[in-house]
Amino acid sequence: MTLSHLARTAAVAALAACSIAIGTGAAHANPPGTQGNCRADWTGPGQVRLSACGYNNGSGGLVPSVGVYDGQIGTDVCAQLLRVNGNGSTTQVHDYGCHGWEPLGYYAADWSAYYPGGGTYVFQYGYWGTPPGGSYGYYGGVQSPRVSV
Repeated sequence: MTLSHLARTAAVAALAACSIAIGTGAAHANPPGTQGNCRADWTGPGQVRLSACGYNNGSGGLVPSVGVYDGQIGTDVCAQLLRVNGNGSTTQVHDYGCHGWEPLGYYAADWSAYYPGGGTYVFQYGYWGTPPGGSYGYYGGVQSPRVSV
């Protein structure tokens, strides 16, 4: 690992450690008014790593928050809110849109709160980009742990 790679990896961990814990275990619902855990996943080509987070702002608003490390390509990260149905399936209830193009390296993206009403939800993230040797497209589907309202 190069020093640059170690520094970027530390930056991803620092974002998550500031106010939310990193976790890769099973998803769980967080009580209203608490921030959710993060789930770090490698996604798609281009050495893109998303640290999928999100939280309830304490007023019933759900706020997506993601740390992005893109080692080979520039990306435009996007977020959606999915309701977790009684049978475990999910239904999209809100599209937060995309954050905007960012160059190589590490960045964090946050969106405004959306107020969906009571229930259990997950934030889903993906990104637009062109991986080396690949074609431009949308890659992702990384989900945060569950958050409840």
